[in-house]
Amino acid sequence: MQAVRKSPYLKWILWLVGLVGGLFFIGFLISLWLPTYFKSELDAALKRSVVDASDSLYRITYDDISINLPLGNAEVRGVKLTPDSTVYQSLLARQKAPNNQFALQANRVRLSGVALIKLLLHKSLSINTILIDQPVAYIVHNPQAYNDNKPSKSPYELISKVLKSVRIDKINLDNVDFTYENRQDSTQRPQKSQLKKLYLDVTDFLLDEDSGKDSSRIFFAQNMVLKAEGLELPSGNAQYVFRMQELSLSTRDSTLQVKNVLYEPLLSKNRFSRVTGYATDRLDLEFKNIKATQVDMKRFLVNRQLFAKKLYINAGLMDIDKDKRYPPDPNKETYYYPHQLLLKSKLKVGFETVYLKSTRVLYGELNPNTGRRGTLFFDGTHGTITNLTNDSAWIKRNPTCRVQVRTRFMNTGQLNAYFVFNLASRVGDFACGGTMNGFDMKRVNLISEALARASVTSGRVSKLNFKINASNVRSSIVMHMLYDDLKVAVLKVDDDTGKMKRRSFLSQVVNNIVLNENNPRENRPARVGEATVERARDESFFNLIWHTMFVSIKHIVIGRGKQKK
Repeated sequence: MQAVRKSPYLKWILWLVGLVGGLFFIGFLISLWLPTYFKSELDAALKRSVVDASDSLYRITYDDISINLPLGNAEVRGVKLTPDSTVYQSLLARQKAPNNQFALQANRVRLSGVALIKLLLHKSLSINTILIDQPVAYIVHNPQAYNDNKPSKSPYELISKVLKSVRIDKINLDNVDFTYENRQDSTQRPQKSQLKKLYLDVTDFLLDEDSGKDSSRIFFAQNMVLKAEGLELPSGNAQYVFRMQELSLSTRDSTLQVKNVLYEPLLSKNRFSRVTGYATDRLDLEFKNIKATQVDMKRFLVNRQLFAKKLYINAGLMDIDKDKRYPPDPNKETYYYPHQLLLKSKLKVGFETVYLKSTRVLYGELNPNTGRRGTLFFDGTHGTITNLTNDSAWIKRNPTCRVQVRTRFMNTGQLNAYFVFNLASRVGDFACGGTMNGFDMKRVNLISEALARASVTSGRVSKLNFKINASNVRSSIVMHMLYDDLKVAVLKVDDDTGKMKRRSFLSQVVNNIVLNENNPRENRPARVGEATVERARDESFFNLIWHTMFVSIKHIVIGRGKQKK
């Protein structure tokens, strides 16, 4: 039988199989050893970097680190970054303490696509994705005077001893619980801001020697998308709470949107001034949707200033109420107008145009003489505000803020009104005016019965226009009001029932002798209501306007108004 001839390539095939098998076995052994080595190195590097970068103020701990070398993935579980209180007190004593303290923790930090060779050879950290799951952040802001002019290290300087660069394609922070405690004013209780559900996506993050000079990046990233739910922020007043249901932001689109904004009093209208003991405006503000476009994101995120080209406010409620059964606050020299409050605000803002849509405005007073609350209201308010700002440089360029609105007064008359605020004035100068046609005068009973103890039984305004100029100390008005068939009932409070009761005889005297039934009357010129009103110390903005208009109307209807020739 012929012997089988061996192939000349067989031994080379066997050698190749053996070599591949040996390399595989060696690789298998290395794959078991390298993760342990890298885990140890990563553990040491992380802890050393945190201590070095924070002057030993912070420590980082975690439950476990797992590494997948072939895929370049790593996962850290149970991460905690905590400040050392002893070190902090030592830094305070040496005037080296930072303005902020951080306490951070997360269930899981997962890194994918880590370029290990690049990290080892070039000290450059490159990562595809970082996911931080359910982080909890608590920041305490306690500014120190010696830090005001103290040069601080840049983020790159903090990492430059360990890394030459850090590049991350995408960072996801999922379901953040964020608390910010402000201890800036040591005479007051710390103010807390809370975000219960915050989601942040960061795209193309680059930290190297030159990235800080790149004007297209914000916080070293090309784009940041933020969404927060359940925000509760300091209101600046212990009687109010300031909430937002949802906030969203995109640096690439330069947009900021807020839904369901509430500036809400903690006490009812009847209890508000009872608790303080003073008559002061109670504000109840609610807006369904606010959107700012073309936002200066660097000023907003870095300097906490809101500047935008356009601001849209939709579906709002502004309810202002004052209980005049109580005296004015003796600690207040004067009650500021809206533009004065804006100028005093710590938050710097600037909007070229504000668009107001579908907003309801109410102003009410509780009269101590009648024990009743009279309310003016304006429904379906639409309008624009131009040059709304408290920025000194912006005001220097243009000191005038203008407001144009159209609304329905007391659900009957179409009112077109304007306001002009002098933002540069030191005495609160402003002007306003408006026109209205076809108004049923009986609609004012909602406020006249409570505040003037008078009820309009008939009367219709065919045309009304007015102009008011005002300052901190007084206001003046010129009003034209044409009306027909005006009749009123004089009222008083019944001592037994507490209800409003008609005073028949006095009503007849007023209608037959005091009031002018029509304007113009017969062939005479129409009367014009001109008046100057000295502002009471506790009169607010809406209170002064209503008071001024009421005096002017009274001059017209009782015949004291000047006759227009």
